[in-house]
Amino acid sequence: LHRRLERLGATSVVALGLGDDQHPAGYDYALDPWLAGLWKVLRSDDDFSDEPRRDDSRQQTSDSVSDACRFAVFQETAASRFDEAVDAPPSVETLLEVAEKFDALTEAAAPIDRRWLKRGSATNGNDDSSRGSSSFGVAASVRALTSDTAVARTAHVEIALDDKSDDKSAHSSYDVGDCLEVMPFALCGGAASEATGYGKSADGFGDAEIDTTWCVGADIVLRRSGIDPRAFVRVAAADSSRTTKNSFASAPDSVKKTFAVPARHLVLACLDIASASPRRHFYETAARFAASAAEKERLLYFASPEGRDDARKYGASERRTLLEFLDDFPSVAVPLPWLLQTAPRLKPRLFSIASSFVRDGPNTVHLTVTRAEWHTPYGRQRRGLCSTPMTTRPPTRPPTVSNIGADEKKREGRDFDVTNEKESFVAQNFVGARLAARVVKGASAFPDDAQPAVCVCTGSGVAPVRAIVRQRDARFMANQAVAPTLVFFGCRHRGRDFLYADEWADLVRRGTLRGNDSGACVEDAMTNDVGDTSDNMFTPVFSRDGERKRYVSHALRDDSRNVWDVLRRERAAVVVCGSTGAMPEDVHEALVFVCVREGGMDDAQARAFLRRMDARGDYVVEAW
Repeated sequence: LHRRLERLGATSVVALGLGDDQHPAGYDYALDPWLAGLWKVLRSDDDFSDEPRRDDSRQQTSDSVSDACRFAVFQETAASRFDEAVDAPPSVETLLEVAEKFDALTEAAAPIDRRWLKRGSATNGNDDSSRGSSSFGVAASVRALTSDTAVARTAHVEIALDDKSDDKSAHSSYDVGDCLEVMPFALCGGAASEATGYGKSADGFGDAEIDTTWCVGADIVLRRSGIDPRAFVRVAAADSSRTTKNSFASAPDSVKKTFAVPARHLVLACLDIASASPRRHFYETAARFAASAAEKERLLYFASPEGRDDARKYGASERRTLLEFLDDFPSVAVPLPWLLQTAPRLKPRLFSIASSFVRDGPNTVHLTVTRAEWHTPYGRQRRGLCSTPMTTRPPTRPPTVSNIGADEKKREGRDFDVTNEKESFVAQNFVGARLAARVVKGASAFPDDAQPAVCVCTGSGVAPVRAIVRQRDARFMANQAVAPTLVFFGCRHRGRDFLYADEWADLVRRGTLRGNDSGACVEDAMTNDVGDTSDNMFTPVFSRDGERKRYVSHALRDDSRNVWDVLRRERAAVVVCGSTGAMPEDVHEALVFVCVREGGMDDAQARAFLRRMDARGDYVVEAW
């Protein structure tokens, strides 16, 4: 857009600003200096000073907050005859219905029509045009893929999606490279558990009785907002030109759209109170509702450009949650409408699908789930809101053989031993859990079964590669044409985190990876006889088992002849899956080396060769 405006003769009054939300400080790192330059230009008139006065700007910000809230919340009544509705944990169907109603309300309350902003992103988790209709499923089985001593604990999870064959709008299948979108609101279990990230947030919140555990976090938020946790509330989209400071005042003429819901359900379905960290705009809003002058000053500092780095250290770096924020700032009482607008929304989690509908059916989805757990700079342990309950066995309910389905035991061909190292951490109580989950299209198109492919994956990045190979295996066993698949899988230790080791052995033994379609060479100068690929079509790389660290990029170089034998074929593809960082770039450089060494190219020609693959969609990188 910037370049187009320049071509049309426009003159830029301030340098182009490019923000990166993956930067440690977020997009604010680029936004703050850009805004400073913008305001300087806009205030160049004599009536304005070059720099705003801090006190005036903060006062203006504080005063403007009350006029910007896009929601109104009316407390209707406390539960009486509705005791059962508010005291029992809601179903995932109920919570998803509330979330979708609030999504519609957010659309109605948006400053501009959001249809003009939608770009059809396939994996943003918010665009309904990119995914199927609302869907649900059940966790059918969970089994450990790593030992208790592995650095990252990973489990194989199978989800049985509800059969929606009568619903023409629902998905009838899924493709390799697609994702499963899981809403985590039903996975938290006991809301006071440290495993869900609530930490110390339940301490010191008065003497009010909390007689349930599933709603303790929501009750804390609601009480601080002045709402009876057992009340029903009506949520409305408010006309900002009519909304007053009292967001709870009855204002029928300001209501565009509205729905009633138990207050607990609203918080649990819409707000991420135990995992995500509030952003700077939330601190700016919270400052207005701080009774303590010291707390207000601190929050305004966090919201200012000068306090950006300290705000990041306090919030994002420590993954400090909304509940912990309320604990740290006891005088802050943000009204519920403002929480709905500025607090973190509960967002779906995306998992790469590790199965094939050709092999496993359209209603069965396999996931390779690695438990997210890390330590913050101050040494506090954090865990993923969704992956933790999928892979963690609560101490209050150890798994027993009776917890595990007979079909799963039969399929595995062995009895489950709860003392077995690779079964000891699996969350067997997760089996049978009801989930709000649906298939969404992947961001990239993966190679079809007739395309020769070099697949490089590390850790749980094996999921889409397993889907590729699993689908090819089904076709191979049906005597259909399948191209060769050269797979490099990287992990730390053979005995701790070699994911799907038995499956890879079976695939190699059956010859699936060699394929049955000889293909053709890319270059006319090459012979049509590409030769036989080596039996070594699967290469596991264990980075910590040897004296020196060895990665998948090293294995690509060492096996350059086999790699080039696949790359030179017509319509050959490369798939790289795993964590971001050095791995994708190292793999790219290793492929450049292969093209130079085995393909007789110079460095520039090799890079151009890989760029052409990328341009036609045959160089796929899925990294996170």
